[in-house]
Amino acid sequence: DSTGTVAATVSQTASGSFIHPASLTISTASTLPGSLVNAAYSQSFTATSGTEPYTWTLSAGSLPADCVLSTAGVLSGVPTLTGSSSFTLQVQDGAAVTVSKAFTVTIAGTAPSITTLTLPLAVKTAAYAQTLTATDGTTPYSWSLSAGALPSGMTLSSTGVLSGTPTVSGVFNFTVKVTDGANIQAKQSYSLTVAASYSVPVMAAVSLGSTTVGQSYTATVSASNYPKTFTLTGLPAGLTYSKTAGIITGRASVTGVFNVQIKASNSAGTSAVVSAALVVKALDPGLIGSYTGIISRSVSANSNLGGLLALTLTTQGTFTAKINAAGKSTSVKGYLNAAAPQVQVTVGSAVLSLTLAGADTATGTHGTAAVTAWRHAWNTTTNPASAHAGYYTLSIDLQSGTDLGVSSIPQGSSYATLSVLASGAIKISGKTADGQSITSAGFMGAAGECALHTSLYANLGSISGLLNVQSGSSGDFSLNAVTGQITWSKPVSTTRTYAAAFGPLNLAAAGLYLAPAASGSVILGLPSTGSAALTFMEGGLALATTDPDVNAFTYSDTNVVTMPTAGSIANPAKATLSLNKNTGAMKGKFTLVDSGASRSVSFSGLIVRQLSGQVLAKGYFLLPQIPVGSEKASTSPILSGGVQISQ
Repeated sequence: DSTGTVAATVSQTASGSFIHPASLTISTASTLPGSLVNAAYSQSFTATSGTEPYTWTLSAGSLPADCVLSTAGVLSGVPTLTGSSSFTLQVQDGAAVTVSKAFTVTIAGTAPSITTLTLPLAVKTAAYAQTLTATDGTTPYSWSLSAGALPSGMTLSSTGVLSGTPTVSGVFNFTVKVTDGANIQAKQSYSLTVAASYSVPVMAAVSLGSTTVGQSYTATVSASNYPKTFTLTGLPAGLTYSKTAGIITGRASVTGVFNVQIKASNSAGTSAVVSAALVVKALDPGLIGSYTGIISRSVSANSNLGGLLALTLTTQGTFTAKINAAGKSTSVKGYLNAAAPQVQVTVGSAVLSLTLAGADTATGTHGTAAVTAWRHAWNTTTNPASAHAGYYTLSIDLQSGTDLGVSSIPQGSSYATLSVLASGAIKISGKTADGQSITSAGFMGAAGECALHTSLYANLGSISGLLNVQSGSSGDFSLNAVTGQITWSKPVSTTRTYAAAFGPLNLAAAGLYLAPAASGSVILGLPSTGSAALTFMEGGLALATTDPDVNAFTYSDTNVVTMPTAGSIANPAKATLSLNKNTGAMKGKFTLVDSGASRSVSFSGLIVRQLSGQVLAKGYFLLPQIPVGSEKASTSPILSGGVQISQ
């Protein structure tokens, strides 16, 4: 240069890594602290690693009602609606860098409140456990230590259980907090004393209340200062207790007021004795005794055959239930419930559930089958069934008009006798219109209920239903009546008599009082002296060449039947007839001759008094049909027809 100084060029090279600034981040947790409805709320959001200033905006979702977000990142307001709000916030820094994050806040109706206010004494080296409780707020709750320290050896779980074995004695002060599902917190301070050794137990107040004989009972007695054993005396029979837990359980089997003495012990000594009364009430005497009832048809409960219930309730609150269905008898035992349903127990494959409805009745179900039952309220000495006692007969006839005249269904009248004793005991005996025996026994209900149920056809069919005996208005027994709704079913069989299945058919039962007893008296309802008619119908008679009807036979004042001459125009089928004046039994025969083939047919039935009409007796006959095609006289079907006496 002009100064003559020699210039030198200096080169400096820097080597190493280039440092980039950290990414912009929103550091506020996604789940925000909750708040209460109609309470002031304020929450500030923070961002880091960006270039200030920061600008905040709502980019998606909705803020809590009546809350706003400032550009400085403060969510504030007085929320007016409860519920959870989800939204997304965006922050932009001074370098125009943006980042977003999703948040949730819950506005609750109530804040949590800790309800455990004090802690029981702890003892050094003794296991300790106390569950802290809270109310209100939004579940679930989460518990944690907020301040102070727990005794060495103890912890607080997130579910609120303070437990462990303290290794030091002393007084320990600490604070716990509970956080509810809305992220709202509550705190409670405690002072926990850890004693150096055990103290004599102190019994807590005891209230044993009351129970009913036979009912499940449980109660717990307790004491402070770490009791090791409890001693109880004076408990009623049927109740026992746990010596270590102080829990009383069982079912009292006697009634009365029992003064129970209770004390607690540990290595330091025994507490003072406390007394508490336990009242064991008796069952309502109107519930005790024997019940019977009818079970409706149900495919799942009894193969659609119906059944009979027998139930016995004792003064000790126990019961025995027996169900007869589909030819099988199943018995179980159990205890009455304190409230309806008083009986609930599995019998067979279904649950028997009965409510004792009062007025000596019980209703309920056995699986899907309805149960109607009644208590044996009668007693020969103190409550005889005098207004109902006697001998009744009833016919059991097809009820639906669509079944009448159908050859695949028996068209004769089923029939039965019913004997009611002063004790309330009943006996039913009779025949179905295809010749099956009907037998049923039990006792009558207070309102005249009687169960009729007989398994038939090797227990694959049945006749079943409810009869009702009502005393007549005359007060002289003559208008005492029996009515009822009966169903009848038969399975497929290989017999000549209705091989195909039928039913359940709907039948109507009806009849009146006949006599004081089943034999020994001349019954009511016999034909009056003079002429009466014997009539046959259905059963295939339309194809016969001979009409077996007898339009006029005579009945004498000495109860003798005189039929027209056999084979005469007045009696072409040589019909015979006898009537039992003491039981009302009707029986006889007639003979049909078609194309040289003779068919001898028996019939049977009963004198059945009815409220109206001229029919005096009803029954059935079974008629082998005239062979058709490949049939033989020994293999042709046998059909049921009806027979009646009218006058």
